[in-house]
Amino acid sequence: MTARLLKYALPIALAMSARAYRKGSLSRSGAICAVVTGTLAMSTSIRFGVTLIVFFLGCSKVTRLGAKRKAEIEGKEYAGPGGNRSWVQVLSNAAT
Repeated sequence: MTARLLKYALPIALAMSARAYRKGSLSRSGAICAVVTGTLAMSTSIRFGVTLIVFFLGCSKVTRLGAKRKAEIEGKEYAGPGGNRSWVQVLSNAAT
């Protein structure tokens, strides 16, 4: 972990986590965990951090795009698009 990368990693992780929390993609615990994992990922390696960001944004977009089809299949039992990712899901995705 380098100090040079850390000064950029934390603000980026905070901004992305706050935005995802406001949009309903992350629960509170998920947002806190995303700040920690995002900061660690970005401060370790730019490549690793960018990969994690692209993975998160891509998966969030796919989840929202497939919401209509999922609602048709599940009917009344459908909980809504996206759902909040908890800290467990954030860690699982970061470990992938």
